[in-house]
Amino acid sequence: MERGEIEGLAYWSWSAIMAAHPDWVRDKKVNLLFHTDIKPIPAIPDVPSIRTLVEDPIDRKAIDFLLAREIIGRPFLAPPDVPPGRAAVLRSAFAETLRDPPFRIDAERARLDTDPVTAEEVDRVLKDAAQAPIDVINRVKQALDRR
Repeated sequence: MERGEIEGLAYWSWSAIMAAHPDWVRDKKVNLLFHTDIKPIPAIPDVPSIRTLVEDPIDRKAIDFLLAREIIGRPFLAPPDVPPGRAAVLRSAFAETLRDPPFRIDAERARLDTDPVTAEEVDRVLKDAAQAPIDVINRVKQALDRR
């Protein structure tokens, strides 16, 4: 893209762009058409979420279904037989690490995104996806049909 071989690029995460090419946004080398996050992105307040551009309720639920993986991001997992108390300690320690000032300074220096998604949020997203109505699943299948 930087060599002018293409004039478009799709589906890079915001954190990946900001880690690898923050100058693209800073210097307005790219035009961001929309983002896929649920929340607004403070650094680009005028760029809408695709979720707000979709008006049909079934299509909106299909978008939420398709983009569920983006909310979850890169989860840290433990085996299902971890005792609940130990899982709670691991979750707490992880959250504390992400709030630790020296960690945050190092992460910022490395241009790493440290906006965590809680275990409860991940559980909700997975349950919502698992309970998606058939009309939403059919709409997703239709959207993904590349014939």
